[in-house]
Amino acid sequence: MNYRLLYFFHGQLAALLAHGIAKEDQVPDADVLRAVERKQKFQERPAAHTYMPLPRLQTIGDESVTFLYAINWTQSVRQPDVRRYQRGEGGPFDNRIHLRPGVGEALVRLNHLLRPLIHHQWAVKVATLNRLDEYQLERFLFGAERVPLERVRGPIIELQEGRCFYCAEGLAGRAGQTPDVDHFIPWSRYPDDGLENLVVAHARCNAQKSDFLAAAAHVDHWRARTRSGSPVAAALDRLAEAIGWTRHPERTLGVARALYLRLPEDARLWLRGEEFVTADRPALEAALDATAA
Repeated sequence: MNYRLLYFFHGQLAALLAHGIAKEDQVPDADVLRAVERKQKFQERPAAHTYMPLPRLQTIGDESVTFLYAINWTQSVRQPDVRRYQRGEGGPFDNRIHLRPGVGEALVRLNHLLRPLIHHQWAVKVATLNRLDEYQLERFLFGAERVPLERVRGPIIELQEGRCFYCAEGLAGRAGQTPDVDHFIPWSRYPDDGLENLVVAHARCNAQKSDFLAAAAHVDHWRARTRSGSPVAAALDRLAEAIGWTRHPERTLGVARALYLRLPEDARLWLRGEEFVTADRPALEAALDATAA
């Protein structure tokens, strides 16, 4: 099974004609004929078949309401202006997207809701255009995101001196149970396999934490080992280089700040077992260096 794209170049512009999953070794004749027809239409009127979605997303009726972001161009942007910009010659076009204050943090907080919805709607659209099974397409495109974490379990256990990250008891003390590699910032909140977001815990502690945000005491513990200049952060650097694992501490810290520092006052965070505590905002701000952010 392959994901197939049919496109052609109109000058320096790549025009997409058809896409979708194909089981066949060759492109079906019907798809080729449809692509040829679309190519002819594009060549006759390129501007009429070039779609710029960003200016449309904030249009309500006939009015443009820029409540999410600001961009320096409209639906009437001309391709010569875009090409001039791509060549570094300046002009009226500017492809930067300026998010409104608080929008980035809100998108991170809503990631666990928005991402599956966007994935599903994208798969439905592509499946409809290409007469495919939308469930199989969604699994093919978005179903295998996590990477195997076995390679980092042993080294992280050594960094944690053989103790569970959450309860601090020895990991070797529970016979027959392999410790879990856990995403400290839950995967469902933000998919991050960066080394600084991975900790090792007892399977039971990991199951109890589930996809909840951890309490301030755990955040402080987590930041102590990821803060620049700490011995553990230096060890994480060496480990990442040795095994070729991704590390992006500033991005992970930014996600943690977006999630924790916008919590409502009565938010409950996981502490241990079945125990949850009210979010301690001063402690979270201190742990996440919010005053220096």
